[in-house]
Amino acid sequence: MMEALKRPRQNKLGVSTSLVLFSLWLLSLLGGARAVLTAEQLQELRRFVNTTLQCKGDPAFALSIVHDGNVLLSEGYGIADLETQREVTSSTAFPIGSLTKGFAAVLLAQLLAGKNITWTTPITRYLDQSFRFADDILNKEVSLEDILSHRTGLESVLLPLFMGWPENKDRTEVIRALMKGLRTKAPLRTSFSYNNYLYGLAGVIAEQLSGAPRRSWEDLIAQFILQPLRLANTGFVQDVQEGDLGGFAFPYVKIGGEKRLVDMIYTTAKQTMHLAAAGAMYSTADDMAKWLNFLISGGKDESGNFLVGDHMLFGDIFNDHMHNPQPFSSVYSFSKPSYPFEDYSHSYGFGWLDARYRGFRKIWHSGSISTYMAVLYIFPHMRTGLFSVTSSNDGDSAAALYSITSYASDLLLGERTWLNESTVCDFKAKWSQEMQVNFLSEFNSSRPLEAYVGTYIAEPWPTIEVYVNETDTMLHMTMGAIGHLLLYPTAHADTFLGKYLDYNFYLSESDYFQMAATIQFKQSTDGPTNIVDTLLLPPENSPMIYRLLTAQGGTWETGTVLPATECATMTRSGHPQLQSINLLTFTVFIINIITFATW
Repeated sequence: MMEALKRPRQNKLGVSTSLVLFSLWLLSLLGGARAVLTAEQLQELRRFVNTTLQCKGDPAFALSIVHDGNVLLSEGYGIADLETQREVTSSTAFPIGSLTKGFAAVLLAQLLAGKNITWTTPITRYLDQSFRFADDILNKEVSLEDILSHRTGLESVLLPLFMGWPENKDRTEVIRALMKGLRTKAPLRTSFSYNNYLYGLAGVIAEQLSGAPRRSWEDLIAQFILQPLRLANTGFVQDVQEGDLGGFAFPYVKIGGEKRLVDMIYTTAKQTMHLAAAGAMYSTADDMAKWLNFLISGGKDESGNFLVGDHMLFGDIFNDHMHNPQPFSSVYSFSKPSYPFEDYSHSYGFGWLDARYRGFRKIWHSGSISTYMAVLYIFPHMRTGLFSVTSSNDGDSAAALYSITSYASDLLLGERTWLNESTVCDFKAKWSQEMQVNFLSEFNSSRPLEAYVGTYIAEPWPTIEVYVNETDTMLHMTMGAIGHLLLYPTAHADTFLGKYLDYNFYLSESDYFQMAATIQFKQSTDGPTNIVDTLLLPPENSPMIYRLLTAQGGTWETGTVLPATECATMTRSGHPQLQSINLLTFTVFIINIITFATW
């Protein structure tokens, strides 16, 4: 490994620009003499954390804070396992979702060092011919910078992220299909569109760059980052076994006022195994403190050596890659703040958002998977940063995460805290409006349920099976590795609301927010009489179109009297349809920023 990380080289393209920008980055880190918390402030922070978690009912929480190479605090709070009452410690593991993206960018910087490839080199110049987009312009132009900055203009469909791909699908096979199948929604480099699938592509690119014999993305992360930084308790959710769970904080969701356990192995591993670079990692407060110090130091390990062979490539990670605010106009509102301070993001690049918090530059990202939510902040001019994570994503836990993160940031920045122990328990964020889906018995299916039964396919997405369940005699749909929905008829012909079951049950049953996926069937004019042959999935403004592969139902006669079945309506505007949304959308609303995809 040391051979691969040897001498920094001269960057052949843009040497002066990269050097100047990296120098400015390092100089910015030399500022800020404040940010060391006193013992009294640390105790004040601990009291605030405990008060917040107690009144918000958060089962598990971890927090780490660093400054200038020193760990000021790394602690766990609450209960990791409600059944055994095992407590959270600084070494308790939590999945970190999209915080994985920062690791993916650093790995690529290491793999590019010493090669005649830059962030801006079109990827088709060094990938084999099997990796191609459907759009010729993308094939000619798309670079790692475009992929890591979410500016390719390709769509990001949400529903398959919940479902995962079957295990018998090879990661490279899935990514190749996605490259060819993702539709273009905007011209290259004209808009911001958060896309987990393309970070999955970034992981496969890393595997391709590793040379022969080819190594997995997980092995590369372990070799080039985890081992040198001594992140001994950081790993990948798809590798977690039953015997490892004693080191994790368990995921919980509040249903009927009670915390209910979610199966972590299936709701995280199955969703991320093919898109690992987008959100497959877990870590601890202790390890994330080391990661923070690595980032704040400009890419140095504990011995003070640059981990990335070309440290200018590392500096590029923190440049402003999507600097034009126009692409953010649809998701950002540069209006009067809702709280007595400013907290807005203005650009994105290489797994990081560039933001302003109370006038200070903040580099940050959030992560969400299953019921876990995490956030990482870096205040570069103060050489300080923090990481926080919770195992529950209901409204109170979300408010707790943001409250604690903001309170700790204020102390670090020397600002007056806008919340305190007296006010935090009453704090309700503006995003806390509940979303509910009510399942009622008012509508009939517009056709016999057997008319919808069959196998539906749509490249590059997982296959869908629609069938009538023998137990409840209702229509069900399976998709991917863990996707299972119960389909409720609506007032609209051939349109159903899908309620998540099994491993994803919490998406539809949470006390705080409930989700449903709109499933619409259609019959083409040239298809078999009275048998649907098309299935449409969200988003409704540009649906995923599935075609019937094999039909298992039969024809039916118009005018047949059908039995009443359970059906669904929504409390929101009385409209029976609800486009499937995602957990990271929920997370980032919490932090008042941008609408991302899951993770």
